[in-house]
Amino acid sequence: MLLAAACGDDGVGLDGGDASSGGTTTGSTTMGMTTVDPDSTGVVSMTGDGTDSSGTTQGETDSDSDSTTGGPCFDADADGVEDCAGDCDDQNPWVFPGAPEICGDGVDNSCGRDADPAAMCQGLGTWVSALTGSDLLGDGTQANPVQTIGAGLANAGIIGGGADVYVAEGSYPEKVVMVEDTDLLGGFQCDLGSCTWARDSTAHTSTILNVDNQGVLAADTITRATTIDGFSISALDGNPGNGSAIFGLVVLGGTPTISNNHIVGPSVFGCTNCSSTALALIGPSNAAQGTLVLDNVVEAGDNVNAGSAGIAVRTFANPAVAEIRGNQVIGGNARYTRAIDAFGSAAGTLIVDNEISAGSQVGVNQGSSFAMIISGQITVDSNRINTVPALVGSCPSPQFWCGGIESEGATAVITNNVVYGMSAPNSTAIFFGDGEVPFGELVVNGNTLDGGSSLAVVNGVSTALACRTNQGVNAIVGRIRNNILGGGQALNRFGMYEDTQGGSRTCTPEAYDNNDIWFAPSAASVDNAHRRWPPGGPAVLLPNATAVNMQPYASGNFTADPQLDATWHLAAGSMCIDAGVATEAPAEDFEGDARPLGAAVDVGADEAN
Repeated sequence: MLLAAACGDDGVGLDGGDASSGGTTTGSTTMGMTTVDPDSTGVVSMTGDGTDSSGTTQGETDSDSDSTTGGPCFDADADGVEDCAGDCDDQNPWVFPGAPEICGDGVDNSCGRDADPAAMCQGLGTWVSALTGSDLLGDGTQANPVQTIGAGLANAGIIGGGADVYVAEGSYPEKVVMVEDTDLLGGFQCDLGSCTWARDSTAHTSTILNVDNQGVLAADTITRATTIDGFSISALDGNPGNGSAIFGLVVLGGTPTISNNHIVGPSVFGCTNCSSTALALIGPSNAAQGTLVLDNVVEAGDNVNAGSAGIAVRTFANPAVAEIRGNQVIGGNARYTRAIDAFGSAAGTLIVDNEISAGSQVGVNQGSSFAMIISGQITVDSNRINTVPALVGSCPSPQFWCGGIESEGATAVITNNVVYGMSAPNSTAIFFGDGEVPFGELVVNGNTLDGGSSLAVVNGVSTALACRTNQGVNAIVGRIRNNILGGGQALNRFGMYEDTQGGSRTCTPEAYDNNDIWFAPSAASVDNAHRRWPPGGPAVLLPNATAVNMQPYASGNFTADPQLDATWHLAAGSMCIDAGVATEAPAEDFEGDARPLGAAVDVGADEAN
């Protein structure tokens, strides 16, 4: 990937929204490159013609004075170099003194050398167009592009120096293997009518059509310095064979930056114990910071016979590290479906500020659906889970719980999330169990949780929290504080439900403090604050917060309408304001507001201003 460094500006090209080294995004900036979108339309110019997408001159910024003339100095393209400092095209962020040459664009990017210098570019470029290019006759320049991404990568290898590959609209049915230090950037305009090479990945879709079960590959040589950005990636549907899998994009030990893509998982059929995954991150990761998955739309595929995931962080024996931030992730239709399957996450994994929706459990009447499953070591913060009803599936299976987050032995911090259950016989916002591994340390603090479901589910149960253990006896797990625990909308509603256990097994919170255990008015529902399961049973129902607070692990719980608006903010006068406890409370709320803003932290995902 090319690094930009301007004369006299020791930070240009490395951060602050200038030409990127692969770690920042500003405006219409993509990893590895910066483009300017002054009118916020999402359309950016690659031609240096000094106009925005509406045809008007870009607004000038910065107003330093030229020490020679006394006139103002400007940096209209926000590349970190003012016109007074020698920026020869202040409307093109890829042009300034010292900028790297972009082979094949016909522009003198560095304000002093020849455009596309022969010694570096060798008459080649890395511009790709499925609609107008030719691998046989094209040289990869904008005027004569190649046709395939593979040919663009080959030219980048010849040019060297971290040359990136620029891919125009159209379909690319080919095997794509990422190369370290070469960004793959889609969404450029070039069709049979014209080739402006303006970049808008929504209007000019670059679609990778996978030709094998592995899909797009990022191997263990790839780091965050290398980006794939602005593509539509479609997995290959089919039968991978029993016990095998199909992927849309797979990271095998690498840690790339995956940003601004639309990744669609495969439909898998005709096999047993096989899986469908749109984006798989398979450990061990080659760097502690892990893969960056940023601002993508990821749709899980379908698999009636077994499992489906949108994003999978695997494996348990060799866990991967990932930062999953700002994405929309949608579950598929499968016997076991998870929008995010983070069962194999290593220390440092972050799932932050995503919109996540559970898919539908289908096939035989055994299975489950959750928006997310977690294990290993992980932080889950400020996500919106099952908050868009139109995107949430259903789970008719009575076999297990369904809903928002499923924690199986995770050592996890779960904070500031808004989480709903779903239409299911047993629906919960958060389920925690031990599954295949023992319980870990679990902190659930400052969330807004609702059991979901509806009265339409016959004899349904909805609960903010559910717990069950399959190993050992007398499990004590979960420090649960400062949460709004909404019982949901089913016939039988609970703040927390300790599930029926065999033998002497129990599942009791370690701490259960300052939660608002709340039930929206429903004349048809039967409400209990807590269902306890003592050793050997039978169940003990605690009808209200007062009864809950009599338990040795509980204190400060209450029942009040939290007075949430449609965006989960607390209204003035809510009893949740200043009602929390500082112990393990997050430092910020779901929008980044500091906690506390008043006398004490607020209960729920919002810290009221």
